[in-house]
Amino acid sequence: MKLSITQKLAVGFATALAVVVGNAIVSYWNTLQLIDNERWVQHTHKVLTQLESTLSTLEDAENGQRGYLITGDTSYLESYFDTDGEINENLKKLRELTADNPNQQERISLLEQKIIKRLELLQQGLSLRQQQGFTPAQELVMSGRGKRVMDEIRQIIKEMQQAENSLLEKRSQLSQASSQQTIATFTLAAILNFALIVALYIFIRRYISQNQKSQQALKNSEQQFRATFNQVAVGIAHIAPNGKWLLVNEKICEIVGYTREELLNLTFQDITHPEDLNADLEYVRQILANKIQTYSMEKRYIKKDGDRIWVNLTVSLVRESSGEPKYFISVVEDITKRKQAEQALQISLKDLADMKFALDQAAIVAFTDAQGKITYVNDKFCEISQYSKKELLGQNHRIINSGYHPREFFHQMWATITKGQVWRGEIKNHSKNGTFYWVDTTIVPLLDAQGKPFEYVAIRSDITQRKTAQEKIQEQAQLLDQSQDGIFVIDMAECIVYWNKSAENLFGWTNAEAIAKKASELVFKNTSPQLQEVQETIAQSGTWQGELYLVKKDGKEIIVDSGWTLVRNDKQEPKSILIVNTDITEKKKLEAQFLRAQRLESIGTLAGGIAHDLNNVLAPVLMSVQLLRMKFPEPQNQQLLTLMEDSVKRGANLVKQVLSFARGLSGDRTILQLKHIIREIEQIIKETFPKSIELQTDLPKDLWTVYGDATQIHQVLMNLVVNANDAMPKVGVLKIVAENVVLDEQYAKMHIDAQAGTYTVITVEDTGIGMPPEVQERIFEPFFTTKEVSKGTGLGLSTVIGIVKNHGGFVNVYSEVGKGTKFQIYFPASEGNETQQSAQEREELTGNGELILVVDDEVTIREITKSSLEAYNYRVITASDGVEAVTIYAQQWQEISIVLLDMMMPAMDGAIAIRTLEKINPDVKIIATSGLLSQQTIAESQGTGVKAFLSKPCTAKELLLAISAVNKRVLGTGD
Repeated sequence: MKLSITQKLAVGFATALAVVVGNAIVSYWNTLQLIDNERWVQHTHKVLTQLESTLSTLEDAENGQRGYLITGDTSYLESYFDTDGEINENLKKLRELTADNPNQQERISLLEQKIIKRLELLQQGLSLRQQQGFTPAQELVMSGRGKRVMDEIRQIIKEMQQAENSLLEKRSQLSQASSQQTIATFTLAAILNFALIVALYIFIRRYISQNQKSQQALKNSEQQFRATFNQVAVGIAHIAPNGKWLLVNEKICEIVGYTREELLNLTFQDITHPEDLNADLEYVRQILANKIQTYSMEKRYIKKDGDRIWVNLTVSLVRESSGEPKYFISVVEDITKRKQAEQALQISLKDLADMKFALDQAAIVAFTDAQGKITYVNDKFCEISQYSKKELLGQNHRIINSGYHPREFFHQMWATITKGQVWRGEIKNHSKNGTFYWVDTTIVPLLDAQGKPFEYVAIRSDITQRKTAQEKIQEQAQLLDQSQDGIFVIDMAECIVYWNKSAENLFGWTNAEAIAKKASELVFKNTSPQLQEVQETIAQSGTWQGELYLVKKDGKEIIVDSGWTLVRNDKQEPKSILIVNTDITEKKKLEAQFLRAQRLESIGTLAGGIAHDLNNVLAPVLMSVQLLRMKFPEPQNQQLLTLMEDSVKRGANLVKQVLSFARGLSGDRTILQLKHIIREIEQIIKETFPKSIELQTDLPKDLWTVYGDATQIHQVLMNLVVNANDAMPKVGVLKIVAENVVLDEQYAKMHIDAQAGTYTVITVEDTGIGMPPEVQERIFEPFFTTKEVSKGTGLGLSTVIGIVKNHGGFVNVYSEVGKGTKFQIYFPASEGNETQQSAQEREELTGNGELILVVDDEVTIREITKSSLEAYNYRVITASDGVEAVTIYAQQWQEISIVLLDMMMPAMDGAIAIRTLEKINPDVKIIATSGLLSQQTIAESQGTGVKAFLSKPCTAKELLLAISAVNKRVLGTGD
């Protein structure tokens, strides 16, 4: 039956439609399969990417933790702390991506457990490093626990990758088959029905468009993978089975120093250190033989510049679907710094071990924890303490406490070491058997990361013998310090090795200042020509005794009776020289005064004899002149006779002055009030002296009378004021002061011409040119003068001394070049005044037990002053210089009533001492003393603390009156 065209068309259309529909159905099904297969391919790529990201993040955490463990640098922990959230997010995504794969879900659970375990180990190592230091953390790393867990993690990830790669391969094949089937169906449909081409074309175009989007997404995913591949913190490479580099990231290029192009033209064998190559190749053979799946090793690469670097290499093999090797995946981590740190650590550990061994051999060592419990002692500790290690460990150091040191000693020690500071000191301990021993101790705190001590190391050395020797030396030194002689010892290089207390007082140098200094720099200074002779005598005979001129700290020269003894060692070799010095300066001064008095007496005797003969010669000449006047009345002759008579009279006057010096002139003596004579002298000065000379007088109303010749005393004062005027050629001040003085036995002992008793003292003081010491020695010698020939005979002061001595008095002279001169004339007061005054004054001047601080560098003055004050019911403490005075006053200022202070002292002079004392106590009461008038101005200018000034030498009465006046002034009972 023939079908109509319509039917054919219908059949054809129906057939075509059926074919198209069938083809459409088949094509649609195939298309869905293709889309689904492509989606699974992308899904597999996401899983692989997520696995790589998880492993990379975990390795970043491990690298950051290791960097901190090795260096202690907290910057390494930044990557470590960032990984926790990333790992949890990666695991969550993996669970979502593999939700349809139970096997992978099991592996993810196992992977999560391993990751948690690995993170716990990393945290444990971090905590050990922060709390206990590097060594415990290193021991955890070296245990291999972390590495084993990490290997297990890599193995799980590798298994998951293999499973995903297998799925990827199957899904890629299915996708390819679906694509081919679809294309065939479309081709058949085009032949059957051209009418459906447009629709098929549109459908295919739509499919192709979707397929392109899928490919673009796949490309984008691959680009993301490559970006991650290149930016990861470790080197990653694909290496052919023959060793050729196929694919490398930027990090591995940075590690080995080659560019990507240079590296791709090399093999891994080319840059592997020869010593490590065989081990690496052996692993390669085993992995190719499928004996192992992966391997890790530490090896060295040779960089492009020739440097050697250490890397941690992890290698796994990717195979073809046929099982043939495709390429190696190598993960390379640069561990050069870690290896260097490990090497440095090994060296440090060896050095520490060597140091510990040496320390244990030489010192007594103990470790204690922060609470003071003993955690380690060496054999020497046990040997000296007599305790075993078992008895000592866990104990406190109180087990060897001798009880010798006060609690404050140990409190201070703990206060120092708990601050992280090193403490050094000497400690007396006792051993188990009860004996005592001394140790020189250094305690070093060991600090944690926060800078707080967690352990203490005590290093000691036995100094018992030295301390015993020191105690003996101190006992001997104490005995030597009791000596009044200045004793010091010098070695053969003239360095001072011992200096006793009396040497400090004698020379002014403290023990600390003198020890280790050369004696020639302190006391000898080549002032004595005998030094060379002394040294030669000591070298020959071993001893020397004699007088030496030495110098004090303030430059003053003193005379000592010095004894030198050579000390030898056990081998009879010269070791040192013991020098004992007795100050005989005052003795020599008294001897000089005595000799000068003898010399003046001899000169006086001689001058007296000559004057007597001259008088015998001049008397007939003078009488002859009278006879000649009558015999030759001519004016010319009378003029010559007048000239002759005047010359004879001048000669007779000179003879009279010589006689007054030699024997004294008795004259007419009566009870005199000296202030009347001084008033006459004052009138003469005002009328005859230049107006540029300022005259000052101070005459008390109750001045005592003296028994003497008014004319002679007038002559004494005239001679002194004329000399004072001559000493002030331009301008100056002339001061005449009269006062009553009682001299005691102590003062009399200090001046050869003085006797205890009452005196009226006249002081004539000028501000002229002054006199050097060598001139002062000769001023009382007849005919000695420093004036020009026509201005002085040299008999003025010799007449003064003669008249004063003839009156039972004496003269004191004080002069300083450029400052002026002061003459003090002492005339014995009449007896009535002395008896009347002494009983009354004794009661007025007696103290009430007040404490007086006497400060003077002269031992004799200190002792005489102390005795005088104690005799009048005062308590006295003494100081040899300003430094010692300030020290004593700082300790007892509330008890000390008055400070008697010399203005001229070594170390710290009076002016500085006054300012220092006023800082300690603004209300301090000071009586300043000095032999120079210029010091009075200095003392009074220092402040309100200076209440009075005494000129040296002063009598006990003057001192007591000054103290009484100061006390009355302070109490408000004075004038």
